[in-house]
Amino acid sequence: MKSLIKNKCLMILVFAGFISSCEQDQLGPDNKSVSKNFDVSKVTLETDGSNLINRINVAPFISADWGEEASYELSIRGIQSGAVKTYKGMASKFDTLWIGLSSNKYFFKETEYASVHLKLSGVEQEIVSEDTIYIKDAFDFNGQTIHGIKYYVAETFDKSEENITAYPVQTIADDKKDKDVVFTFTEDLAIEGSTCLLMSGYDFSGNGWNGDITTKYSGDLLTNASTDDYPIDSGIDPSDLFFNIFIYGAGAQGTTVTIQTYEIDKGDSLDINSRKEINDWIIAGNENQSLYDGSINDAWLFDVQVKWEGWKLVSIPYSEFRAKNSMTGGGNGDRVKESHRISGLGVSLQSYPTAGLKTKAYVDFFTITTGGKANYN
Repeated sequence: MKSLIKNKCLMILVFAGFISSCEQDQLGPDNKSVSKNFDVSKVTLETDGSNLINRINVAPFISADWGEEASYELSIRGIQSGAVKTYKGMASKFDTLWIGLSSNKYFFKETEYASVHLKLSGVEQEIVSEDTIYIKDAFDFNGQTIHGIKYYVAETFDKSEENITAYPVQTIADDKKDKDVVFTFTEDLAIEGSTCLLMSGYDFSGNGWNGDITTKYSGDLLTNASTDDYPIDSGIDPSDLFFNIFIYGAGAQGTTVTIQTYEIDKGDSLDINSRKEINDWIIAGNENQSLYDGSINDAWLFDVQVKWEGWKLVSIPYSEFRAKNSMTGGGNGDRVKESHRISGLGVSLQSYPTAGLKTKAYVDFFTITTGGKANYN
């Protein structure tokens, strides 16, 4: 079966069409099939523009026309990532400008190709465009406001050679008394970008803690910001500030992933009262950035018990974080949760609430949002 195409493809798409029964063709409760004499050879499925380059506002325009009202499902499928963008409805034609968003949990990856598919109710075989879309760069959520939700990408855990220092959460500390502790970036199971973070271990010491991966300096989230462009605006209520991270449960029942935030309350024992003072302190001397000092600054935690298997997006409002116990090196600032002071982040792996167990989880794509929980679709 061949669709009428105006634009030729960048590469030949290998496609194995699948045949389904009439019952399987049903696309929803309000399904409407094409007429008995429908001529599928007259269907057009076109991609006007074969590249997706968001940084210069280049996006492909996808259109289809089948000439009569029927239920349809049009999908864009990443060949490597497993990401799929799906549009459903009832019409005689369809068009959209696609900017790279997905409808499932996976993100389209840079430098991958995506194929375009059309399924019409009453037509047994999918129609596949001869055009493919080359994703020169994927959709970037950082700094975007979508449906009232503002996004800040805190850490991608994408540690390819060219991207090793792009984000700040990269300082690893582990419990030397535990066994088989692993904190490593891996291509296995990555949900966004090239790699995600694998954490695992055996809490042999029985203290419940396997290790952390954190920002190195107390001001890493703010060091490169200006006073007019901070990741978190001043005056944000903790209940309106969300920390979003994908966690993959690997079946180790003792696993807890703890999200950490660090606030600057004092710098070198001097009180800091404004965002400008925070910024001035961080950049003073350029190279003289200070390590986080838990004896004079606050730390806040939220424990996520990983009781599921597979990927799950977890979104936690800052209002639900607890103060880190001052006996363990944190929570010694003013003990007031102040969103605008957040300047560092971390992720811990723990055997909790029961110590002494084996742990394992993957994490990926850590963002901070205001105005609501992250919604990447």
